[in-house]
Amino acid sequence: MSKTKRPWGYWEVLKEEPGRKIKLLNVKPGQSLSKQRHFKRTELWLCIEGNGILKMHGDTRFALEPGESSFIDVEEWHQLVNESEEDLVILEVQEGEECSEEDIEREDYKRIQKVLTSLNADGDDESMIEED
Repeated sequence: MSKTKRPWGYWEVLKEEPGRKIKLLNVKPGQSLSKQRHFKRTELWLCIEGNGILKMHGDTRFALEPGESSFIDVEEWHQLVNESEEDLVILEVQEGEECSEEDIEREDYKRIQKVLTSLNADGDDESMIEED
């Protein structure tokens, strides 16, 4: 399988079938995934290597160590953080009616969208135009 690189590390699909996808996530030291949620799937995360933090239920933090797992329900905001000095490796099992990269809402991007919408509503969208 091929690796999909991201600024925080990479992921690769290990197995995919209707209603289920199994991925390996590798999060580099000091990196984190965006705060996100999904509308058509649940996720089960199993820590394989390293130590990480799973943020859920607002700002509640759960420590992830090798052998520990966490269940993430549909529409539940979550974020994976690697505060350690070694790679964090997570086995992710997605289950649901749609296990695709399109089924994701990121809070970071939602916040940016609100700012852009606000600027446009104020008629200040020219400030976003770059001049040569």
